[in-house]
This record gives sequence, C-alpha cells and structure tokens, in this order.
Amino acid sequence: MKSSFYVLLTLLVFGGVAFAADPDFSGGWALEQENGFAYGKPFMNQSPEADDGILITHTQDSLLMESDCVACGTQAKEYILDGRTRNLPNDKGALISYSAKMDGDLIVIDQGFGGPTPFGSAVVVTRISLSLSQDNEVLTIYSSSKDLRGEVIATKIFKRIH
Repeated sequence: MKSSFYVLLTLLVFGGVAFAADPDFSGGWALEQENGFAYGKPFMNQSPEADDGILITHTQDSLLMESDCVACGTQAKEYILDGRTRNLPNDKGALISYSAKMDGDLIVIDQGFGGPTPFGSAVVVTRISLSLSQDNEVLTIYSSSKDLRGEVIATKIFKRIH
C-alpha cells in the first residue's frame, strides 16, 4: 500500500512538471525605470518623450515585439522561435541577422547588426534574454551588446499592463 502511494505521488509530481504550461510573454508591458540597469548604473530613458512601453505577441512559434524608440521611431520585430539563423527585414541598408528560441522558461535571441545607425555606422552583436516572474506580472529583458568599443549590459524590468 505504501509503495502504491509513493508511485502515485511520483506520477503526480513529475506529471505536473511535464504538463506545465509554457510561459506566455504576450501583453502590454510598462517599463519600471527605477529597477533597470545599463552601464552598471540605474537605467534612465534617453528622453521624456519616449514611450516606455512594449507590446508583445507570443505564440508557440514566434515572438512579435512592438516598441517606440526616440532615435528609430516605432519598431516591430518578429522573431521565429526555432533556433535557425534568419534575417530581419530592414529598409535602412543594415544587415540584421538573428536566431531565437525557447530555452526552458527563457526566450533567447542572438542578434547581429551591421550598417548605418542614427549615430553613424556600427557592427553590434547582442544577446537578449526574456524571462517572466512566477506570477507572470514582471518581464525582465537582459541584453548584452558587443561592438568595437566594448560591451554594454542592460537589464530592463517591465510590469504587465492590465
């Protein structure tokens, strides 16, 4: 009888883990500036006119991120989450390649950029990781970018907009 109980308990525990739902990053997110970091210092937005939000549409196969950037305008980037290297469409003459995949509870995006920017020409390699809090109310975006000048690490914390 005791062994049956332990078998049932084991099935419930491991069965629950096996059937746990994948994280869903979809939704509107507001930047919590006071909790973010860039260059090892608290993250501060470049302009008071900047939109501090991001809109994410996440399906099993893709991630669409929509945001506003002071220097770049409104941006929408769609990533296919299969780990294969692909090119992002770009009308400004730059080459942007990426690979994106689910890695456990994280979405990991490796992105390469080469070409003109509002600040001159650049070659940048970036790794972006997205993670959710257990209650799915806090989104953390960690990025590490390397270019000819060195490495920049940034952490941005977003709260879900209801």
